[in-house]
Amino acid sequence: DQVLLAEQALDEFDEKEVQQIKSHYACHIILSKAAAYYETLSRQGLMSEREAGEFLEEMEAHILHTKECQDSSHAGEISDRHKLEMVPDDGWSPLHLSSSNAKSVTENMKEDADEV
Repeated sequence: DQVLLAEQALDEFDEKEVQQIKSHYACHIILSKAAAYYETLSRQGLMSEREAGEFLEEMEAHILHTKECQDSSHAGEISDRHKLEMVPDDGWSPLHLSSSNAKSVTENMKEDADEV
């Protein structure tokens, strides 16, 4: 039941954005599990504290990079679907387009959004 509700909520967002967020989240999970594994190896004496520390620093750097990627590389990106939603329905005068130009612009934007 909760899964169905979650899937319905995700359907309201742009698929490309959801995939991007899922990818970043998956990277974060995998890197966190790797860091926990190195900590376990160190605690069990299967790896020196120094060796584990080096790997943990590397994992931390990758986790930070993943967060920075989401925050900076993808921050402010607007999907084609959201761009379409921003186009006024009731008139094109604010965009200084004639109705014939407005129609072709809208059709092009919809075609681009469908390709994504």
